[in-house]
Amino acid sequence: MKGMILIILLALISLNISAPDPNFHIYLGFGQSNMEGNAKIEAQDTANVSPRFKMMAAVDMPSMGRVKGNWYTAIPPLCRENTGLTPLDYFGRELVEKLPEEITVGVINVAVAGCSIDMFDEDKSQAYLSTAADWLKGIAALYGNHPYNVLVELGKKAQQEGVIKGILLHQGESNNGDQNWPNNVKIIYDRLISDLGLDATKVPLLVGEMVNADQGGVCAWHNEVIAKVPSVIPNSYVIKSNGLPSGGDNLHFSAQSYRDFGKRYAETMLSILETQGDDTQTDSTIIDDNKPNPNFHIYLAFGQSNMDGAGEIETQDLTVSERFKMMPAIDFPSKQREKWKWYTAVPPLCRETSGLSPCDYFGRELVDKLSEEITVGIINVAVPGCSIDLFDQDKCANYLSTAADWLQNFAKLYNNDPYQSLIDAAKIAQKDGVIKGILLHQGETNTGDPNWPENVKIIYDRMLAELGLKYEDVALLVGEVVNADSGGACAAHNEVIAKVPSVIPNSYVIKSNGLANKGDGLHFTSESYRIFGKRYAETMLQVLNKEGN
Repeated sequence: MKGMILIILLALISLNISAPDPNFHIYLGFGQSNMEGNAKIEAQDTANVSPRFKMMAAVDMPSMGRVKGNWYTAIPPLCRENTGLTPLDYFGRELVEKLPEEITVGVINVAVAGCSIDMFDEDKSQAYLSTAADWLKGIAALYGNHPYNVLVELGKKAQQEGVIKGILLHQGESNNGDQNWPNNVKIIYDRLISDLGLDATKVPLLVGEMVNADQGGVCAWHNEVIAKVPSVIPNSYVIKSNGLPSGGDNLHFSAQSYRDFGKRYAETMLSILETQGDDTQTDSTIIDDNKPNPNFHIYLAFGQSNMDGAGEIETQDLTVSERFKMMPAIDFPSKQREKWKWYTAVPPLCRETSGLSPCDYFGRELVDKLSEEITVGIINVAVPGCSIDLFDQDKCANYLSTAADWLQNFAKLYNNDPYQSLIDAAKIAQKDGVIKGILLHQGETNTGDPNWPENVKIIYDRMLAELGLKYEDVALLVGEVVNADSGGACAAHNEVIAKVPSVIPNSYVIKSNGLANKGDGLHFTSESYRIFGKRYAETMLQVLNKEGN
């Protein structure tokens, strides 16, 4: 009997030893040359790599003493012994820097330079290889002509030690503009999820863009195709490449760009981990088992300087209800606020150097008038002096290329894509609550443009599509510029703004009559911002009342 008990105890101990470590986070990477790594590895890339960042060799790497299927500290190269720097290098470094010390990160990189997405589709790979160039066949042969199978084989081995947290993809140059590409990626992603026994709701797909048009990318058109992936694959995210220079061929990134690109992948993954409860808790008490709280009403705001906030913040503005929250879209170091976390909405709400904006008293008025179980959260992304084109991703890069340096500097805070910054933050916020409305104040730079309502509609429609919303789900509140009765320099644009409700369903114009300006004919006074914010709120309260909220 004692012998039997001892055997059982030993068996239990053995099971415990071999159980996957939940603090070992594993990521799979696949794609073509930019995932392989094309830039020269420099001294800074091989120094100070944390032992908490691991790589599993996907092929033997004899010159480095690495054997396929074994873990090593992730000193580059991470794909094969003759490859270069890849986004995975600084993806992993950024994760271990930002995650708690008990977390170890491991990556597995299987990539084939120059390949089509068909290389990873087991139903197509052999037919594809049969007509491929000899040099591509040579790379594929390193993976036994089945790179997908190697990724699954090693993924299963890694699962014995840790937990797969995400899948990273960079591929598309060889499928440039192929409208079926998102569906082809879905086939591969779905098969990976099935073959590895994963839950797609817990394992996101992070898809990186090609070298962007703003850097002369020869395959930049494919970014329009990549943008469609989140509408095809749930729990997928696009990692933007804007502002990342190429290495000179307009196809591959420079070494510094790979570093920055990897960090962008990591920033998105960190936000996902946070919403899954894998990171430290934020200031908010709203999150409840990662289910959106219907009593947490979220509002998005965008525009130029009047939405950014040009009013002086006074003592009366610093006392704020705990039921009014703000989520920064960028870090506020001097305020000790990190992007994508909730904080009590003490101004400023846009950037750490912004002033009072309509958002401040919009939120205060809502929490004052709504029932006590309702909490209000706001995300404000605004760029002083910008045209509406800055928020249109089809026009943003061209617009910025000729913009003044000071405006470009504002845009850089949002990685030259404020629209995407707003969307990224909004998707995180949707894990916590429900988006009820979108606030816009912009137009001074587009004064009198008769196409402005249609241009707003393009941006608004894209927002709704990316956030899974419908016209009837949210209201668009559009504020007038300083009115003629207050000497507004751009007051003529209010005639254009008045046409928005005829172009965009469920949209409303917030009047600015009687609101004084600071003397420049453009920006409101602090008191005017307070009143203006309340006017936005009064309209929103009417909308909520009509909806039965």
